Order: sequence, then structure tokens, then C-alpha cells
Amino acid sequence: MKRKWIEVLPLWVLVITFLLVAFLPTQLGVWTEFKMYESDRNELIHGVRNGQIVLEQKSFNSDLLLLPPKYSHLSDGGEIFMNQAKTSFFFYSYRGILSDFNGFIYVNDSHVNDIFEIFDSYHTIKKLNEHWYWVIS
Repeated sequence: MKRKWIEVLPLWVLVITFLLVAFLPTQLGVWTEFKMYESDRNELIHGVRNGQIVLEQKSFNSDLLLLPPKYSHLSDGGEIFMNQAKTSFFFYSYRGILSDFNGFIYVNDSHVNDIFEIFDSYHTIKKLNEHWYWVIS
């Protein structure tokens, strides 16, 4: 009996290693990035909502807004989406070539239904705290 357990041990080590490599870095990376930049993102949002920071459109007819150089590291590409009422902000974490992307959304109202009303193209929405969500398109 002991010999059979030892024979399948390498298989179990392989399965556990695969699961750790496949899933842990993603979740750990999301949480680390969120915590690392949360205060800077909150500072930017507060400045925009109070009129102290003005964001420029990337180009005519573009919904993307350029971040000031001081804050450009907060979103992949240095650009964010913001609704007209300045109550929701989308910061890219990853931008795919065609259409896939993920990132962090700040919503002033703490109800997850607001995200579905504002941003309807996400297949994953995970609440991080009262105002912040992780989304994947």
C-alpha cells in the first residue's frame, strides 16, 4: 500500500504545481496591483471630481481620457474611461490587441448593479471593496 502512494506522488506534485502556477499569480497579481495603486487612483479620482485635475480627450470623438504624466502609471496606456457624471472610472490593467481587456473600476455608488448598468460588456466582475471592482471583458 505504501509503495502505491509513493508511485502517484509525482502526479500529485505535478497537479498541485500546475494549479498554483495557473491561478495563484493571477489573483495575487490583481490584489498586489490594486493595493499598490489604490491610494494614487483615489487621489486622482478625488482631484477630477473636485475640478483640481482636468483630463483631456485622447483625440476627437474618443471616449478615452489621457492621464497627466504624474498619474500615467495608474492605467495601462496612460488612459482611462470616465462617465459624464464623474461617478465611475475605469483603469486598464491589461489591454489586449483586439477586444479583451481587464482592469479596475471605481464606482461612487456602492451597488454592483450600477456597474452592470454603466458597463455591460464584462463577463467577470469581482468586488474588491466598497467602491472598487475588478472586471474582465
